[in-house]
Amino acid sequence: MTDFLGSDSYGRLSQWNVLARTVAGQDALILRTAWELDTDSAAASQLTSVSKTFVAEAVNRVVDRAVRPGRQSCSGAADG
Repeated sequence: MTDFLGSDSYGRLSQWNVLARTVAGQDALILRTAWELDTDSAAASQLTSVSKTFVAEAVNRVVDRAVRPGRQSCSGAADG
């Protein structure tokens, strides 16, 4: 049985819910970066670098889990 967040009875999120939240985090970060760039903020340059790194790592994690579900990821960390 799962709750409205997709957690099972032990509070663990399903793999797909974790991936969906990762994508949602990317969207929020990209929107914030775009806003900072549009407003010529002093933090825009640093936030752009952070966004590029975060999104690249998240994309690799999503693809890795989609291609090899239930196995160890390329980074060596166990899926969970």
